[in-house]
Amino acid sequence: MNSSLTISYDIHDPYKPGGLLASEEVVVKGQTDHGVVGEMIGNLVYRVNAVRSGFEKTMNHIRTETSILLTNILLDGQAKLRQTWISGARSGSGIWDSRLDEGDFLMIENVEVIEAYRRIGFGTSMVSKLLQQLKTRNVQWVFTHWGYEKGKGIEMVAEEREGVIAFWKALGFRRIGLSHLFCYAMADDDISRKLAIDDDNYSSENSYSTEYDSSRVSSVESREVASELTHEDSTQLKSDQSSPMDIDSQSDSDRREAGKGCKLNPDVDNLSEDLDSLPEEDQEIVGVFSWDW
Repeated sequence: MNSSLTISYDIHDPYKPGGLLASEEVVVKGQTDHGVVGEMIGNLVYRVNAVRSGFEKTMNHIRTETSILLTNILLDGQAKLRQTWISGARSGSGIWDSRLDEGDFLMIENVEVIEAYRRIGFGTSMVSKLLQQLKTRNVQWVFTHWGYEKGKGIEMVAEEREGVIAFWKALGFRRIGLSHLFCYAMADDDISRKLAIDDDNYSSENSYSTEYDSSRVSSVESREVASELTHEDSTQLKSDQSSPMDIDSQSDSDRREAGKGCKLNPDVDNLSEDLDSLPEEDQEIVGVFSWDW
């Protein structure tokens, strides 16, 4: 059976404090003949306007795990990379520096593919197609983190973490210092593009923890994060990172059956809205290609 995958994206929820466009939400969806099978949610930040409007204010409006991590861990109040990640014990590979201080950026919050369609490249295709489109919008950087899923224990995170990290690294993302955050440079000649996956072998485990359980926090930086990411904060987050690399052991017939009238996993409660309900005129087709089942 031959089935086409259409990838489309919608940009909405503009945040314009004082009339300045500081951020927008991006929703990408992948749809086959069976319906919507995957989605990605992110937020575009227009740095100059965000800083003029108050960078922390802009990030608090977005209010996702990635935005909180960037505000409290990675960037200072002027949206500049903290020295912690440029030099010293937490600099890791040392490939990131003050060039991250300039340019608009995207924060990828969530990549979700229904179980029957995982491990066959859907998540990779959605991210790749969006990255292509960002080049036309003068976006310079894309941030994400290895994340965790709501309602699942930290043990699950430890088991799936390597798969999630491998997913992002394969797309060209590289770890920022010894943090849990990863960055993709839009410029083809950026130094980070030259760092091989095997050479980006640094771990954040001994640097700090982003889990909300303060008993697991062991460093000064971790304690600062724990004080910021309270339980109340965590329940207000708009989305959490999910693993796009879950193993799909179903047969082709099972996959087709599962895809009939498919919707995203009903257990996922972090979707901004039902993608099927987005107005067609607000969606832009960015890629159509075929898969052989």
